[in-house]
Amino acid sequence: MTREAATAHLTFTSASIDTAAAITTLYWDFGDGTLDTLYAPAVSVTHKYSTPGTYTATLTVEDANGCTSTVTDSVRRAPCIVAAYIASDTLLCQNYSLNFSDLSTCDGTISQWVWTWGDTSQPVSYNVYQALTPHTFTQPGTFLVKLKVTTLVGGTPVSDSATRVVTVVSTPTCRLHHRKSLRESASPVHRYLAVQRCHPAYLPLAL
Repeated sequence: MTREAATAHLTFTSASIDTAAAITTLYWDFGDGTLDTLYAPAVSVTHKYSTPGTYTATLTVEDANGCTSTVTDSVRRAPCIVAAYIASDTLLCQNYSLNFSDLSTCDGTISQWVWTWGDTSQPVSYNVYQALTPHTFTQPGTFLVKLKVTTLVGGTPVSDSATRVVTVVSTPTCRLHHRKSLRESASPVHRYLAVQRCHPAYLPLAL
C-alpha cells in the first residue's frame, strides 16, 4: 500500500502490539537514508522527506524479551508545486496583446504548462519554461485566465492551478470621411458649371 504525503513532513505512528512482553524499542528506517530510534512509551515520529519521490518506510519493534518484528510501508512524497503568475495589466483594450509572467514554483520539475483564456481561443500548452506568454483578446468582456502547471511523481501527474480575472473593454472604431475640395477635384469646365449652379449671377473671368 502506498500512502500519499501531501507535504514534506509526515508523521509515522506505530500500532504494534505484543501479547508476550512489552514493546520497548522502535527502530525507524524512512527509506531515504535516515534512521531514528524511539523508546517506549513513545510511538510516533515525524520525518521530513526533502525531495519528491516514493520511499519504503520500515518499522522494527523489539520487546522486553529481545524478540523483534518488522513491517514496511510505501510512502510517496508529492512535490510542493504552486502555480502562480502575474499579468502586465488587468484592464485591457480589445485587440491589444497582454503578457502573462509565469511565477510557478516546484521542488521537483514542472513538466507542463497549460494556459486557458476564458474566451473562444484554444488553450496554449508547452513543456519547456517560458517566462512570458502573450495573448490577444479579440472581444470585450470579463475573462477568467487560468494557468495549470503539472509535475510527475513516479509517472503520476500532480498539478496546481492559478486564476485571475482580466477585463477587456471595447476599442473605439476610427472612421475618416474625406470630401475633396471643389477647386482641386473639378476640371475648369466642371468648376464653371458647379459655380454657376451655386451662384447663377457669378461667371468666372476665365476658365
